[in-house]
Amino acid sequence: MIIREARKEESTIIADIWLMSMRNAHYGFKETYWTKQYKSIKIKYSQARSDIYVYEDGGVILGFGAFVRDYKGVRIFIMPGYQRKGIGTTLLNFFEQNYDDFYCRCYKQNKAGIYFLVNRGYDITEKRKNVDSAEEEYVFKKEKKQTAPASL
Repeated sequence: MIIREARKEESTIIADIWLMSMRNAHYGFKETYWTKQYKSIKIKYSQARSDIYVYEDGGVILGFGAFVRDYKGVRIFIMPGYQRKGIGTTLLNFFEQNYDDFYCRCYKQNKAGIYFLVNRGYDITEKRKNVDSAEEEYVFKKEKKQTAPASL
């Protein structure tokens, strides 16, 4: 298992993982919504807009995480069938160790995603309508723990 920076030629694999994980987690969305978003995902999760890291095991990409620079948000997507196996936690830990301050977003109806973030110490800081789908989403943030100064 390794986490590494995504390569430009992996944009289709990344978009496919996004599409499969979104379909799997969000029942009730019209299929046309996901297929319309698919093209824009290749731009959103491109090296021009995001820092993208893949979780690879045995030469196969099983998930990815992206730090979207324009809104300082981290998004994590895991292939269906490989969720709940620690891949999302590993990716989230990677971003926590390498990025100082970021937000996560999750649709209200994605109960597993909400549980995942809350279980890892993230709090809902905002409830809002997603600009693309008009569906309610939550914005999460984890407060950095203050370390006590060393005794003098």
